[in-house]
Amino acid sequence: MTHREFFNRRKRIWMAWFLGVLLVGISTGWVSVHEELEWLFLVAYVSIPCLFIVLWAAVLFGVRCPSCGSQWGWIAMYSGSPIAIRRQLKFCPYCAVNLDDPVAADEAD
Repeated sequence: MTHREFFNRRKRIWMAWFLGVLLVGISTGWVSVHEELEWLFLVAYVSIPCLFIVLWAAVLFGVRCPSCGSQWGWIAMYSGSPIAIRRQLKFCPYCAVNLDDPVAADEAD
């Protein structure tokens, strides 16, 4: 696995968490309105701050360089598509490792 694949995998995992929380919020909100269950609307309401918590955790803790351990959260989460980092990124800005080089076995999760 290359460094780029490592970052893309991490980004996909965090986006899956985000979409899961979003799906729970939307579905509980829809059910609570149609079934007139006021207590279920609380779950939908609580999912809004949970979305921000997931994004905050992804940016601060979720994506770190496997070579140097530097924080890649902003770079990974806000560049490129929702499931991949930008192809124009060629090197880690902290340790200058090429993103297309393989990750060493002891560095990968």
